[in-house]
Amino acid sequence: MPWYLAGFGIGTFNVLQALRLVHPSEAAFLADCHDLDSQTVQATPSEPIEPTEPQWCRIVRATYHLLFFLVWLGFLAFFYYSGAAFRDGSPVPTPAQTEAVTEHGKTVYVPHAQKILCDRLEWSAFVGIPLMLVGGFVLHFLVGVKLFSNTTTLRELLAKRSSET
Repeated sequence: MPWYLAGFGIGTFNVLQALRLVHPSEAAFLADCHDLDSQTVQATPSEPIEPTEPQWCRIVRATYHLLFFLVWLGFLAFFYYSGAAFRDGSPVPTPAQTEAVTEHGKTVYVPHAQKILCDRLEWSAFVGIPLMLVGGFVLHFLVGVKLFSNTTTLRELLAKRSSET
């Protein structure tokens, strides 16, 4: 149950953050307030607001967030189905439950299809999470697609250092 509640809490926070109802820090909140104030001051009916970044950056960012969400859902599904399979497993092999699953030194037997589903979800989570972390690092710091608005990219950092010298 604690894993489910932790996953639910993380998911709830992410949804509320996407809706801009909560912020991870006070600095992010103040930056968001500052951005809203500057947008309302700059916006006039005669001047359309041009996007500050190319369309491809927004598409890449949206795709990354969608893939991240799918990997996260797969990870939650892995925890749910793994827990359900272990809970509903038989302590001895039966004709319907032939696949062994061991957790914390206890072995139960589950149906083959359920074992395959749990193994695939586990594989997708344990491969998908590192890929999303490395992919996010590459996109943000090397390619220059700002996944996090309050973090500088490598290009911005190098430009800042060159202007200081």
